[in-house]
Amino acid sequence: MRKLSINKSLFSELLGWAITENELESCLLLLKAELAKRESAAEALSANLEIFAKDEGRPDLWTNAGMARQLRIFMGHKMPFYPFFYAEEDEAQVVCRIVADASVKKSGNFLAGFLVSGKEINRLLLQDFLHSRDQLAGIAEKTGKAMYAGLAYAGQIVWPLSYKAAEIDKGWPVLRDAQGKPVVPVPAEKAGFAEDINSVPSPVLVYVYAGDLRTASMAINIFACDFADSGFKIQPVRVDYPFESEFGRTPSFPYYFQRALSLDSSKLSAVIGESISPMAIVDELQKSGIIAETHGQHVRAWPPGYRYDLNEAADLMEEVLISKSLSGYSINKSCYCAMGSLLRQEQLKRALKDIMTSFGYQEMLHSYCGSFRFFADSMLAAPELIIKREAPGNPSYDCMRPSLAACLLETESRTENYPWPHRIFEIGRVFYNNYEDEQTENSGLEAKMLCREHLGILLCHDDACFAELAALVDSFFLALGKNFAFVDYAHPGLEAGRQAGIQAGNDLIGVIGEVPQKVLGSLKINKPCVVCELDISFLQ
Repeated sequence: MRKLSINKSLFSELLGWAITENELESCLLLLKAELAKRESAAEALSANLEIFAKDEGRPDLWTNAGMARQLRIFMGHKMPFYPFFYAEEDEAQVVCRIVADASVKKSGNFLAGFLVSGKEINRLLLQDFLHSRDQLAGIAEKTGKAMYAGLAYAGQIVWPLSYKAAEIDKGWPVLRDAQGKPVVPVPAEKAGFAEDINSVPSPVLVYVYAGDLRTASMAINIFACDFADSGFKIQPVRVDYPFESEFGRTPSFPYYFQRALSLDSSKLSAVIGESISPMAIVDELQKSGIIAETHGQHVRAWPPGYRYDLNEAADLMEEVLISKSLSGYSINKSCYCAMGSLLRQEQLKRALKDIMTSFGYQEMLHSYCGSFRFFADSMLAAPELIIKREAPGNPSYDCMRPSLAACLLETESRTENYPWPHRIFEIGRVFYNNYEDEQTENSGLEAKMLCREHLGILLCHDDACFAELAALVDSFFLALGKNFAFVDYAHPGLEAGRQAGIQAGNDLIGVIGEVPQKVLGSLKINKPCVVCELDISFLQ
């Protein structure tokens, strides 16, 4: 979940009517969010509300304007129209241009932007932009690359602008105008600093740097719609690339990169267990802000420019079900779909999570991708088992992870300021080269990949030792109602003589042991660590 700060005054202004805290709380289900508990009287009197956003696939709902927009549409208000979007087939006639240097392609400093004008950006809107910028940086988290958004005074700019990857200030390229002068940014780095600024005169350049053009465009689209909802005029900015980018050589932003989707009403009817007409589907999609029209028994839909989570017909089905509410239908449970009873594997994972949290361990989540050098060198994993992947310019994500214990150790290396002891775990997938089936030798990456579900456990404090974690494993299997035994084992990444294999029946299902000082030193961990990793596929 993502914690957001909602200004009650600004939210009511964007919504179009005054809304009380109780009314907002009852509406948050529609926004896939919940209200954070207010612990003190000062928090109760605060002008801001803390909200937890549950949907990581809807960054447009991480802003005041985005939530107000979705609520207005769902309540039946007119769907907003944003005429400033450009698509690949459009010929954008724009005056404002930014020329990118050829070095940008290698550095990955892709830029998107637009101009806002019509009125001043007041202090409240500036604070809201900075808060939204910090939240939308989460769009780039999945790619492992950073993102930065900013504002710049555009009144005295001599167009076109230009930038080079080599000219860096605070980690990002410097924008220069046609006379070679640096573009002056609005002096506000954090929302709190905006207290010193009463207003920012228009026009203002809004720009985003990101590691790929799609991420930059997604953030710019959200910002553009948010400013438009606040009554600003949006003027597109064209970026000229000396190479073929994902959106061509001269894309204009905001850029509509979404594609039209088609949904068969008969398939949706089979899912919900009763007939639903194409026109009824169109009505439900419009409650989510999705433009749609009927084509016989099919519905053709165009996702809003501020959303990137609608890619398949199944995504449209989900929107209809959310809009209409599952309680309004008698679900056909015999239908093969995502709803119904949980798989046995999922039931096991939930049971394991409950057991680990009851022991006082905190769950972690890590990327499926990682650094080959880290897994092969730091953890002494067998290089031939590690699956490499293409990650141009980003060696931190050049392989699939073969170990959860290694991921937990990497997390531990960054948590020295947290209270001790550290007890963490993760339940997730690991990947190995598949040598069991010789026929898969030339069948592609997926055929060569062996995917397993593992449980990884890490214990770290001043007196952490093999015996303490072994006692936990014993209690773990007792709670699970399974038999096991510790057996002799030699893992190259664990301390010799302070490790053991874990056997269930005739199968070796895991390993437990103390982490060598050599590994701890390379990760700059200054306290003893003990790890355990189990293949939970054998526990079903």
